Amino acid sequence: MKHKLRVIGIIAIAVIIGFIATACDEDNNGGNNPPALTAGLFAGILPNLGGRVMDVEANDLQAVLNHVNANAADGHFTWILGENIEVAGSTTRGLNQTNARLTIIGLGQERTISVTSNGRIFTLGAEGQNGISLTLGNNIALVGLNETTTPASNNNGLVQVTEAAALTMLAGSEIRGNVSSGNTFPTNVGAALLVDNGGSFTMLGGSITGNHSTANLTSRGGGLYASSNAVITLAGGSITGNTAVWGGDILFHNVAASFTLSGTASVGTVALNAANETTRSTLTVAAGWTGTVARLNLRGGNATMATVVDWWNGNDVLTGTGVNAANIARITLGNFVSSTASEEGRQPIAPTHHINAEGVLVVN
Repeated sequence: MKHKLRVIGIIAIAVIIGFIATACDEDNNGGNNPPALTAGLFAGILPNLGGRVMDVEANDLQAVLNHVNANAADGHFTWILGENIEVAGSTTRGLNQTNARLTIIGLGQERTISVTSNGRIFTLGAEGQNGISLTLGNNIALVGLNETTTPASNNNGLVQVTEAAALTMLAGSEIRGNVSSGNTFPTNVGAALLVDNGGSFTMLGGSITGNHSTANLTSRGGGLYASSNAVITLAGGSITGNTAVWGGDILFHNVAASFTLSGTASVGTVALNAANETTRSTLTVAAGWTGTVARLNLRGGNATMATVVDWWNGNDVLTGTGVNAANIARITLGNFVSSTASEEGRQPIAPTHHINAEGVLVVN
């Protein structure tokens, strides 16, 4: 119930911000914001912004985060970013105090926050701190290191959501273009986004694309890696065009809490993981879901191929009120995946198995 109330609240914020963004486009030829909106940090949430925080430089990420953390008890803040900015990578910068809540939107057009050296842009959450949340709103893109930058790769993902913190993406937001070459956990997972230790991610719109985890046989979840009681809700937007050895766009680990598809959310390659014959992840499909899954892989950790097939055969793959013939048809089965990333470690599912009307994987 607590999670459902959180999602309802996030949807309400999304509707308000979407309304404001539409109004800005209609009132200003070319989609610029009205004169009342200027760059800077403000108390409150659109459309009910308070005064601008004048002692925080308008386009200084670290100054914004310092103020939000130090004044978390004052409520939600909104940062209107007025220009593209670059920041050094970090493994500590972010929101880390109880009830630190921030929404970021771009002023008038897409504004980018680009990392220039190894490390993340945001780390959300800290041990013993609760109620931390970041919302990426319209016209905001987080951009990583890739072949067009110097250096040409990162040793980390762009965002980590941990310790019960929450990240939300709205329409017009994006996390893109990070090549992560880290080869030990957590640097080898989630080139765009890692959600673990009870963190939650809600996607109502936007996209995660062009992120690649490249470390030999250990890379997992090029777009999103979910583990350790993570709560994932995809209700809109898309996670496509990302790559990794395991779970190109999403790898949902068996120790994660829940993974729900609803609304119009679409995903490229999703990998579900089984730890043994009784412990595995499943995909929850909500009623009314109209998106697609381009490829669903079923993984078995370090098991042999025969064991992987045995662990999944006759067990739930899909759950939820949206499990029906129409939605099953929008999910394309990919491969059983064993302990090796070679072709011998991949066996197509569809020739031998299908998902029945109850969401169970059964023999054809």
